[in-house]
Amino acid sequence: MEISYDRFIRTTDDYHVKAVQKIFKQLYDQGDIYKSAYEGWYCTPCESFFTETQLKDGKCPDCGRDVELLKEESYFFR
Repeated sequence: MEISYDRFIRTTDDYHVKAVQKIFKQLYDQGDIYKSAYEGWYCTPCESFFTETQLKDGKCPDCGRDVELLKEESYFFR
């Protein structure tokens, strides 16, 4: 098959950035993604969002610390 895994790619490489931008623009133009607000319980140390049902006694299920209700703009797939 002569397959080689010797091409190292960084997500910051110019050609990678342009390719991803092109793909997301196409998805946006087709209506496959849209921008809206996401709201959820956020644990700052874990950098993770959780639903209310995932919380354990109102705290982060992973580290046990306090969480805060945050709302942020995000992209979503249809």
